[in-house]
Amino acid sequence: MYGDDWKYAGTRLNGTIVRTKDGVPVEVIRCSQDGAAIQELLSDRAYMVQLGDLDVSPVPLGYALTDDGLRYVVRKPMRRDWRQGLRSNNYAFIDEVGRVTKNEKVSRKDLANCILGNYQTASECVKATEILPHAVFNRRWAIAKGSLLYKNMVVGLVHLKPFVEFELMEDFSWLKEELMEVSDV
Repeated sequence: MYGDDWKYAGTRLNGTIVRTKDGVPVEVIRCSQDGAAIQELLSDRAYMVQLGDLDVSPVPLGYALTDDGLRYVVRKPMRRDWRQGLRSNNYAFIDEVGRVTKNEKVSRKDLANCILGNYQTASECVKATEILPHAVFNRRWAIAKGSLLYKNMVVGLVHLKPFVEFELMEDFSWLKEELMEVSDV
């Protein structure tokens, strides 16, 4: 995409989060004649890659499970934003009623797991919520305190007895098909 124009690539990529061609989330430290110095978000391993080995398409976002709780991560619309990749000032969080909240911090590891889609299955989440207050089973779906969440909005209930069942509220019945696709319950 950038060819040999590493200076131009640096203006677009330095300090942003993108993926390698292998799908590994990385932060671009700096671009130089030798390529791009990157650091993996999960392992903190740093190394050099060629500019062509970076995937600069938007990284997928959604739920990030942090030590402080659930965070639903979305991109903020920005005008005149000529840079590529994700960075702290171009994403935000959606609260339970759909409002964009102030930019809180999410650890690099939690953000990497969100980008990679590393989540438990729905049945594992149900078991986990017997001990923990919340769990995530998909980029858009989570369980918190007996409630079923979709993009951080309460859309239903989780019934545990006599068997595990997700019950969508009437206003959200249109989500039934998607829930069936992503759930193993």
